[in-house]
Amino acid sequence: MRVRPLPSCNKAIRDSIPVNTQPGVCARKRRFSSEAEAIAVALKADITLRPYRCQLCRDYHLTSRTKGMKSLPR
Repeated sequence: MRVRPLPSCNKAIRDSIPVNTQPGVCARKRRFSSEAEAIAVALKADITLRPYRCQLCRDYHLTSRTKGMKSLPR
């Protein structure tokens, strides 16, 4: 699967691009029914995490990939 590069010119566009989750990854990750619930867990973590809406299950997961994406305030 080829992933297109994120545009570097407009942060608003870049932040709106969904994260593509593979089925096996989705099955292993914890699911959150709301973004607020995912954010609460992300803020308590020892590492930097951010929530994203999964295109497969439509719930929220957490990812440590934050390069070029909006992160949560610490």
